[in-house]
Amino acid sequence: MKKSNVLRIAIIAVLSWVMATGSAAQEFPTRPILMVVGTAAGSSADAMARLVAGKMSKSLGQPVVVENRVGAGGAIGAAFVAKAPPDGQTILFIFTAALVQRGLNPQNSVDPVNDFAHIGMITKSAGLLLAPTSAPFKSVPELIAYAKTFPGKVDYGSAGIGSGSHYAIEAFSSKAGVKLNHVPYKGTSALMPDLLTGRIQLYYTNAADAVPAIASGKVVPLGIIGTKRISVLPDVPLIADMGINLSFEPWFGLVGPKAMRPGVVDKLNAALNVALSDAEVREWLTARSLDTVQSSPNAFAEYMRKDLADISEVIRQSGMKAE
Repeated sequence: MKKSNVLRIAIIAVLSWVMATGSAAQEFPTRPILMVVGTAAGSSADAMARLVAGKMSKSLGQPVVVENRVGAGGAIGAAFVAKAPPDGQTILFIFTAALVQRGLNPQNSVDPVNDFAHIGMITKSAGLLLAPTSAPFKSVPELIAYAKTFPGKVDYGSAGIGSGSHYAIEAFSSKAGVKLNHVPYKGTSALMPDLLTGRIQLYYTNAADAVPAIASGKVVPLGIIGTKRISVLPDVPLIADMGINLSFEPWFGLVGPKAMRPGVVDKLNAALNVALSDAEVREWLTARSLDTVQSSPNAFAEYMRKDLADISEVIRQSGMKAE
């Protein structure tokens, strides 16, 4: 076969692929989209996902249906979406714990950087260390002094091994030079009652969950793990200002199966950013001290890549294990 014919066939094949994928992206979505959420129904993350999903439905012309696949700190839902057909009809509401799990167990976990197509970030926020009012400490210095006097006597709860709360407190204890006792729970529904009644003495959570708990009067905020103070809690100090070099900001976003076509990813990203511009969404996030983040797919992927490197290094330094 002549070189000119080979070249002509190759060009036709490429053009046909471009036309086919472009047409498919224009037609997407053809049916309801499934948004998988790895937290329990009724949690603040679940409420956020459902609010965003409802707004995205209007832009996409198809319902975005939330399904809770709970377990292993979100890993079960992540594994399900990673293996789903890459047609954009199944997406994942992803959060920081996915990076913690990867840093803890890189051989047997979904890779949140390389196993997904990144759609966009939704929000990020500071997190707080909380203690019940019955705890024998009311500030970070008091916590450190107590933990050094009574090593291993402070029980802290987490939403599960490899969760953001597990990582944040292990990182804190490493930086502060104290020994704390980890009590993992299967999510927050059982944890919060134990925190409020003093059965556990310490917990870390994002601002969206912390603010209502503080308002109950049964817990006190010890300090903020983040880069800035929280407007609705102006008197709560940054832990970084106490000489503890730890900055960790929980975030939430959307991803899909890795091989999704660029046109489909862009359409989902556009619908997400329209949803984040909606007044109701912005008001909901602001009321919970969450920052709205509108990003491109590439910017979200790069942010996640850097965050994974930082988290993995803290895990290495702290000696944190996948218990």
